[in-house]
Amino acid sequence: MKKNLSILYVFLILLMVGTKAQSQITLQHTIDSTLYGYTFYPAKISNTETKYVLLDTSADTFDIYNLDFSPFMTNISVPHPLNNGNSYFYYVL
Repeated sequence: MKKNLSILYVFLILLMVGTKAQSQITLQHTIDSTLYGYTFYPAKISNTETKYVLLDTSADTFDIYNLDFSPFMTNISVPHPLNNGNSYFYYVL
């Protein structure tokens, strides 16, 4: 009886220790929304895909980057000036 009870205690202790997990999140990047004259926005381009849109108001162009900052499409010119502060993108084709 004592042996069965001690095996039960060991099993319960192992069960409690085995279910306790710890983790740590490491900050890799912080991003300022206006950096060196560029303004970027997260843009959801489909139901499962999000990209960053970087606006260059001085050259009236924009770039689209993946979430890991690898280029997706770059140097896309816009016919309307972006420097007036009232420009919005609704669709990017």
